[in-house]
Order: sequence, then C-alpha cells, then structure tokens
Amino acid sequence: MSLGDIVATLLTIIALILAITHSRELRSQTEKAKKLTESIEEITADIEQIRLAASTRHLNAFPKFLDDIVELIQGSSEVVEICCDFPAYGCFSNPDSFLSYKQALESKAQNIEVELTCLSLAPRQALTIEQFPPVGTRWTSWKQESTAKLRRFLVNHKIRVEPEELRKEDFLAALEEENKKVLVILRDETIHGIDTLLPIYFWISDKNKAIFSIPRSAREMRDITEHGFFTMDPNLIQGLRDIKARYHAMVSQ
Repeated sequence: MSLGDIVATLLTIIALILAITHSRELRSQTEKAKKLTESIEEITADIEQIRLAASTRHLNAFPKFLDDIVELIQGSSEVVEICCDFPAYGCFSNPDSFLSYKQALESKAQNIEVELTCLSLAPRQALTIEQFPPVGTRWTSWKQESTAKLRRFLVNHKIRVEPEELRKEDFLAALEEENKKVLVILRDETIHGIDTLLPIYFWISDKNKAIFSIPRSAREMRDITEHGFFTMDPNLIQGLRDIKARYHAMVSQ
C-alpha cells in the first residue's frame, strides 16, 4: 500500500468518526430541542390557564362601571351585543357616563352591528315604577335625599319645577323619553324587546370581551350594591350569548 493510500484510508476513517460523532450530537440536540419544545408548550398551556383565571375581574359598583362599558363599546370593531333592563341604562344614576354611553352607541351603530336586548315597553314601565318610592311620604323623602341629582336631571330634561315639586309621573315620563332616544339610535331589526326580567346584564364586544353584572331587585336597591365584572373567558362569554339566544327564542315562539 502506498503512502497515498494510507493517507486516504486515514482520512476516510477520520471522516467516518466525525460523521458518527456529528450524528450523535445532532440526535442529542434534536432530543434537547424536542424536550425544550415540550417544555415551552407546557409553559404556554400554564400561561393560558393563568390568563383565563385572571381574565375575569371585578370592575366597580354601579353606576361607576358604566365608564368601563363605554370603553368596551368604543373599542369594538365588529359587533356589540347588549342585554340589560333599560335602553338608557344608568341615565339617572350616572348622567355624565350615560351621555358618553349614548354617544358611543350612536357612533358604533353607524359602522357595525349594535344589538340590544331589553325590556319591552310595558314591563319596562312597570319596573321603573317599582324602582322608585310610591307617591306619598316616601316619595317626598326620596326627593329630599336626591335633591342635587334631581335638580340636574330636571335641568337636562328642561322640566321647569323644583325637585320638591316634581310629580312621579313626570319623572317616569322623562326616564322613558331617554329610553326612546336610545332606541331611535339603533336599527329596528337589532332591537329585541322581552317581557321577562333578565337574571344577568351584559355587554359583549366582538364576541371576545364582555362586562356583566348581577342586577338587584327593586326591593334590594337600597341594601345591595350591583357590581360590574370584566371577562375574556370564552366559555363564560359563550354562556352569556346562549342566555341571549334563549330569550330571543322565547320571544319568537
């Protein structure tokens, strides 16, 4: 065997050794990469669970969370779905935020679908009567307790009486007028009137973000505070949309 053959053989052996070593290192790196990928997937799954767990949070008590509803509506780009008692939600309790709420609805209704499910006229009027004290001593006391808020309400609605002179029927008529002003903002086909009180109120943006609250009964209004919550939990949001669908089905029957 010549020197050249020996050198060629040695180079071949070295190349084989290097190839085997490289192959082993490559398998090792592949296994490490696979384990790393699995770890990343597990971490990602854990993060998603944490995100979902933290995706539902308390916002504020009524009527302060109306500001959050306004922000939710303003951020919508596809569809807004609303289920609540009154079209003019919060108009007396938080007039500044309600004005922003109405403006947000009007703005969005020009570009995207804004769907409203609320009480139809008769149950809406009945609930409004029940929410405020009956005419007599309790009505007089309530007006005294609410003088500042009532005075602003009267000015906004151009009712030229002092709060202590306000008749309940005139007050209720002004509230219903606000409901009608909201309804005319929306297209008739996107308004769904129902005759049954909703167990939960909610505002859904683009089917992936929502604010909801558990309403109080009229008898509970002085003792229990209504609270608002924000959620991005897809299961909870789908549950809210299912509630809406059931009420729509009841109306169509």
